[in-house]
Amino acid sequence: MVIGKRIHRYRKNYFGIFLLLLAGATGTPAQIDPERLKADELVYVFEPVIDNDELRFWVDLYFRGDFSGETTLILPSEWAGQFRYFEGIRELQVTGARVRNGASEHIKKMQHSREAGLHVRYLLVQDRQESFSEPGAPYRPILDPKYFHFIGHAALVHPEWNEARPVRVTIHWKNLPREWTVSNSFATNARVQEMTVPPGQLLHAIYVGGDFRVKKITVKDNPVYVAMRGTWEFADEEFVWLVENIVRSQRAFWGDQDFPYYLITLIPTGTECCSYGGTGLQNSFATFISTNRGIDVMMKSLLSHELLHAWIGQKISVPDTPDEPEALFYWFSEGFTDYYARELLLRAGLVTLEEYLADFNKKIFEYYISPARNLPNSRIPAGFWKDRQIQELPYQRGALMAQRWDGEIRMASSGNSSLDDVMRELLVRAGKKGFRFSGESLDRSMQAYLGRSILDDIKMFIEDGETNSPAPRAADGRARLGLEERGTFDIGFNLEKSRERMIISGVRKKGPAYEAGLRNGQKIIGLSVRYNDRTREAEFTVADKDGEKTIRYLPVGNKTLVPQYRMVEDDPEG
Repeated sequence: MVIGKRIHRYRKNYFGIFLLLLAGATGTPAQIDPERLKADELVYVFEPVIDNDELRFWVDLYFRGDFSGETTLILPSEWAGQFRYFEGIRELQVTGARVRNGASEHIKKMQHSREAGLHVRYLLVQDRQESFSEPGAPYRPILDPKYFHFIGHAALVHPEWNEARPVRVTIHWKNLPREWTVSNSFATNARVQEMTVPPGQLLHAIYVGGDFRVKKITVKDNPVYVAMRGTWEFADEEFVWLVENIVRSQRAFWGDQDFPYYLITLIPTGTECCSYGGTGLQNSFATFISTNRGIDVMMKSLLSHELLHAWIGQKISVPDTPDEPEALFYWFSEGFTDYYARELLLRAGLVTLEEYLADFNKKIFEYYISPARNLPNSRIPAGFWKDRQIQELPYQRGALMAQRWDGEIRMASSGNSSLDDVMRELLVRAGKKGFRFSGESLDRSMQAYLGRSILDDIKMFIEDGETNSPAPRAADGRARLGLEERGTFDIGFNLEKSRERMIISGVRKKGPAYEAGLRNGQKIIGLSVRYNDRTREAEFTVADKDGEKTIRYLPVGNKTLVPQYRMVEDDPEG
């Protein structure tokens, strides 16, 4: 599950050409003269300011201007469904150039002498985010006196350079408190970093520091760091053990150990249960979780999903152009990831068959009752960040498509081949120059195993949005598909309006809320509702003329027949 969206554009690993990594350096740079920098160098210096229980960062950026005498400066603007990140950029100053506004608020034009040394300085502050309850809040910079957490897309001012062409980059973490740890997508506990990477990787990266507890795992001689903070209902060691086992099983599945460095961050977003979010980034992924429970299937699924994006979406990247936005291919980059996240957890023994089927059945049910189910794929880009049902659609479609093709390949080959072989072949092809993911390129790999073209399937079930059906069997034949009656999620009153006024309103007679005893006009003292979960009781403490009372009920409404899996041993027809 993800709150936000991963943007995967950079496939090649540049860690083999790191120039220098100085772990334990003081983080205090000498005076930097931008005139002495080469044309392909960037220097960032981050210096914290902690005052009146508020953390801000002075950020200094040094580079050479363009030969033309005009350089475009880009401020953070839009990413992962969030907008106006530049509201967190204050006191912008430029030395060595005259500055004027560009065509948009986040663009500045700098006039200067040819290849002049330029110094950009700004104050990074936490902008309009007030709490983690705001949708997408963790994607905006989080600056707290105890820690910081930001993503490059949301915090880095940068020149408009080719995002994919490697340049020499130096990052200084200046005057951080001595007891703080610092980690990012390129190194852990290195207060001075020098490396050669494309500028786009700096943007598509996580930067954290403060009172994080940093644990190191070694997988096939490669380090995986886990940076976590906060108090949880599980021990740090439990989470680290889970991460290690998912990492090991996935890298073994792909036969790929080419990960010289990897970082996973974990921050709590509150104690009310439960929300799970994350975003895959360069050699890392960030998670934001709110839970008062221990490690459960949802958390395992989140970790498995995000880790898989190292391959599906990054190493096997999808197009992202104005004519072909990435969202058109989410059915593959998200849907196939969703399918394999569940499959590989089961194969590794990290979830039980019962947990696997419960999760898969829930996804199937949500697909079949979704009002967006039959929308054409062309509607995904415009609606993804605006409509939850549309956001879920490519995950659902892609997962069902992957499962269906996997079952067909296994049957056609008498169990000797599977979709696994196609995915590994795609990984090899993606590493070669000129590879471009498309329906046609996937079809090329699939035909060798399936014996037919899948292009009609893609047009019918993905592009045109016809309803797909799950495969007759799942989990290596241990589960059989059938029709079952399931109730839809129905809270029974206007929850949004009631929450806003803290007064029950819009109660529907004969609905579950009315039958449980909720009435219009009751004052809400407390509430606990997990959105779209029909298996967990909604709980409301309300007050009226008769006093205070607590009402609990299952938020289940009209029932409908949907395909669901049942274990063969529990199925009389199995």
